[in-house]
Amino acid sequence: MPKPLSLLAFRCYNQYTHAFVERMVRNNTNRRLENVQAVALHYTKDGTFITSHDALIDYNPIMPGQESPVRTIGTWNPQMATCKLNFKESFGGTIPHELRKYLARQ
Repeated sequence: MPKPLSLLAFRCYNQYTHAFVERMVRNNTNRRLENVQAVALHYTKDGTFITSHDALIDYNPIMPGQESPVRTIGTWNPQMATCKLNFKESFGGTIPHELRKYLARQ
């Protein structure tokens, strides 16, 4: 059984004093998903958690089979080395997704 969301592509990078995470997600369900929030988690090289920031995905609602871009922006910390993504419902629980992974900063 597929997870409700698929993470199609993402990257983390910094620009000036901001940390960005950009990606595309797909709704794998047969229903519309409303108020899907992406949560970016940032870690040091040794895996110590630094901070998180979040944003709603661009398409609200995201319809069955539809893909949506999303972008989170937070304050950059020079110790940020990797990032991870999670998804949740606004004021709700975690939404499982495929292809969760850590990526080195670009």
